[in-house]
Parts: sequence; structure tokens; C-alpha cells
Amino acid sequence: MQKKKCSFKSIHTLFDNECCSIGWSYGKTRVIDVNAYEAARSYRKSPSHLILSREEREALLLNWGASFHDIIEAVRGNLKIKVSTN
Repeated sequence: MQKKKCSFKSIHTLFDNECCSIGWSYGKTRVIDVNAYEAARSYRKSPSHLILSREEREALLLNWGASFHDIIEAVRGNLKIKVSTN
């Protein structure tokens, strides 16, 4: 099976700190070249630190306002796609 690839040339940001933005009122936008961003980035997590357990993912989704029903439906949808592509 061939690995799928995704690439980006630039990132468009809408807020100074997207994590703290409330609503969809747009502020200034910035375009950042991905290669320049990656070259300037000082701290990188190892791939093993990026993996969340199922429980951690569910807790994050629930804290962000998703319901158990939303999570179950998303998992079912992903399983249908996975089965149909194999």
C-alpha cells in the first residue's frame, strides 16, 4: 500500500492566537512560508509524544463541546471509509 502525501507551501493565519479566539470575527491575516516556519522552529516533539490514547482524544473532544453521539458517529463514519478503501 502506497503512503498518501499531503504538502503545504504556506499557512494563512486569521488570528494572533487561534487558541484564544472566540467566534469568527477576523483580525489581521498573515501568510507564513512553511519552510521558513519549520527552519525557525526551535522545539519539536518526538512522534511518540504526539500520539493520544482513545481516552485522551475523547476527553479533549468532550471538553471542546462534542457529545458522545458525535464521537460515535465520527468513528462509525471513519470505519466505513476504512472498510470501503481496503
